[in-house]
Amino acid sequence: MRSPIVCEILDLHTTASMYPAISTEDLLNIPITLPQESTRQKITEKVRASRQAREESKQLLEIAKTGVERAIETDETTATTWINQQLEALGVKLT
Repeated sequence: MRSPIVCEILDLHTTASMYPAISTEDLLNIPITLPQESTRQKITEKVRASRQAREESKQLLEIAKTGVERAIETDETTATTWINQQLEALGVKLT
């Protein structure tokens, strides 16, 4: 939205005032070129993969934090066993 071409298009549709604004109607009427279907599919796949990776990283971080807490509260062996069980449940294999 901050690229020069978009800013230029938005400037064409803004009203003259101290606070630059664009009406919803003008915003919806700005011409936008859509990529080909194959490109849109690739983008969709990459966004989905990115969201899945983000969710998995959150889960792994939570496992790591809880594992450290368990190691402090009990012992390292118990914590390591618990971490390995959680990773196995997620289908994560350590290499």
